[in-house]
Amino acid sequence: MRQQERGLARKRELVEIAGGSCTRCGYQRNLAALTWHHCVPGEKRFHLDVRSLSNRSIAEIRAELAKCILLCANCHAEEHFPELAMVQIE
Repeated sequence: MRQQERGLARKRELVEIAGGSCTRCGYQRNLAALTWHHCVPGEKRFHLDVRSLSNRSIAEIRAELAKCILLCANCHAEEHFPELAMVQIE
């Protein structure tokens, strides 16, 4: 259980450093719904999930975060799957 607690504590801290909300829509209600999007997928070394946050050094994590933006789950899905949009924005 300590591993999960450490990972969540780090996520909370890193989300706050990143501005505390989705960079696209401003969502900030639930920590579980905030995630990091790798802007250049080919440069991704590892997922920034709670397990990685608890087991990796802060230096490794910060280097990976430098390649990312903070998005909510909805904006992250829209980023990865724009072709599935049900409403076309004009």
